[in-house]
Amino acid sequence: MGLRSRHIARTECGILYSKKCFENVKTIADLRGTQFLGCDTNVQGQFEAMIGRACGNAFTPRFKNCANYHTAVFELSRGNGVMLFVDWDSAVRSELFDFLPLHTSMYVDAVYLEDNETAAAFADELAKIFGV
Repeated sequence: MGLRSRHIARTECGILYSKKCFENVKTIADLRGTQFLGCDTNVQGQFEAMIGRACGNAFTPRFKNCANYHTAVFELSRGNGVMLFVDWDSAVRSELFDFLPLHTSMYVDAVYLEDNETAAAFADELAKIFGV
């Protein structure tokens, strides 16, 4: 599609949830019976596998794939599920949501047009700054 991506950082990931709807979350087991929301069918298998490993023997997770990211965040804000999220995003430090770290990390990528040399150079500089 004419796009290129570059890993620019690694960040912790965890579970994002509504503070109003989930008041006492200390461990992943506290989310038993809650749906895990997703919105990208291209990585659905990876997402479900990661959540399955995080839940371990505590419970078998349930998944719901939303039509798009905005629908997933709307459901999240209403307490109709929780989402796998990275600490890189400012939503984890908001009045609406709280974040349960999973002690695993993921890449943050820069995506740019393949023929954009300026964007490629900028992504390289970011990777150097963040040590990737």
